[in-house]
Amino acid sequence: MAKECAKKPVRANGNTINAVAVQVPPQTARKWAKQAWDKRCVQLYSGVWCNPAMSIGQRFICNKAPNGIGGYKHVCEFEATPCRN
Repeated sequence: MAKECAKKPVRANGNTINAVAVQVPPQTARKWAKQAWDKRCVQLYSGVWCNPAMSIGQRFICNKAPNGIGGYKHVCEFEATPCRN
């Protein structure tokens, strides 16, 4: 069976997992962004579509943002088009 992919990518921001104003290292921000993507993908599609390893066009968009308490935190967004077999 050929791989079938969704028509539009799913995009999710790691702040939806943890919006606390703490200094967050880049690797944690990426982890939270992927967790947010998993959650958002399941909301839009069934779970069989939401395997990041099978998705295409994966990309992280990461920035430093003020944390509201005088410092900065890393904030990442993960985007990928879900696919299934």
